[in-house]
Amino acid sequence: MGIQIWGAFGGFQGKAGALVGHYTNGQNVITAIPHPSQKPPTILQMNARAKFKTVVDFQRRLTPLIRLGYQNAHKEKQTAFNAAFADNYAKAVTGIGPNYTIDYEKFAYSKGQLSKAYNAEILTAV
Repeated sequence: MGIQIWGAFGGFQGKAGALVGHYTNGQNVITAIPHPSQKPPTILQMNARAKFKTVVDFQRRLTPLIRLGYQNAHKEKQTAFNAAFADNYAKAVTGIGPNYTIDYEKFAYSKGQLSKAYNAEILTAV
């Protein structure tokens, strides 16, 4: 059952008929109920899924670092994790499907401007 939390014009959360409502990134989102395909996946689909899994499995362990490193380098309605995923999916994966691996030299966990030093001091040894 869908629940309207924000009044008649405010979107809903949960399932209502053939629709599912949820709130993400500051927006009410309504989508259709997913219907898994009855056809077997093609070779290209299986390769894309394997590449996706390779990046997500590796990147998930670095989530706190990625949130910090991409905090100022992603679009307004995009998470830092998703921005890093897009960069790494395109640039940091090597191999031929379904045997993909991460190229560690090309893997990015930060992007954009560095913050300025705060209360920095220089110490000299005599």
